[in-house]
Amino acid sequence: AFLVALVAAFSEAAGDTVSSEIGQWLSQRAYLITTFKAVPAGENGGVSVGGTLAGFMASGIVVAVGFALGLCGPGGAAIALGAAFAGNLLDSVLGATIERRGLVTNGIVNFAGTSFAGGLALALMM
Repeated sequence: AFLVALVAAFSEAAGDTVSSEIGQWLSQRAYLITTFKAVPAGENGGVSVGGTLAGFMASGIVVAVGFALGLCGPGGAAIALGAAFAGNLLDSVLGATIERRGLVTNGIVNFAGTSFAGGLALALMM
């Protein structure tokens, strides 16, 4: 269970990074996850189709490596991928709400998303 949580946490971190960078590269415009209003790409809490798909693929690659290394079985891999995606969405929601207001830093939001992914995977495995 702890190895699946580890894979989920690393997978969320990779997915968050890739979705942000590729999303900015692929599109000029993103949509705020809380209101779906158009915002410039790279805005805290902004999501785009291209960035979301790229992030999901990056998470999938990390999960696939974890699976290939024997860190998780097929069921654990599915849980890790789902938890990573949920953590990535939480990261966007926190970015759109508390980070945009300057209440927390990006590092805190990243920590929350990664911790959520690992904790969710651990809970589901238990």
